[in-house]
Amino acid sequence: MAGCIGGLTDTSPLGIKLRNTPTSDCHAMEKQYDKVNPDHYKTRAMECIDEMFALYGAECVLHYCICCVHKYRYRAGNKFGEDKETDLRKSDWYAKMAQSIRDDYDLNV
Repeated sequence: MAGCIGGLTDTSPLGIKLRNTPTSDCHAMEKQYDKVNPDHYKTRAMECIDEMFALYGAECVLHYCICCVHKYRYRAGNKFGEDKETDLRKSDWYAKMAQSIRDDYDLNV
């Protein structure tokens, strides 16, 4: 899948497919502080969500992403210090990730 989410191609030691990050489409966004997928998620050997794949599997991460879509839409514009547009962009990021997981793992959840 193109865009900032990346495609699921690499595998963890457990054989779970992991995303390739970052993709070339993200370079312009990374020049400024990215509130949707900030650098503090990328300070370890794997991004947090990739480690979640390795530890918990695709179906669990899919459910997590679906819940995050709801959470960010639900609170959009109501959290102190976060504007509505940022929350909606976060929700969209998780929605795209959920769709990528559904497609790549043939999950109908």
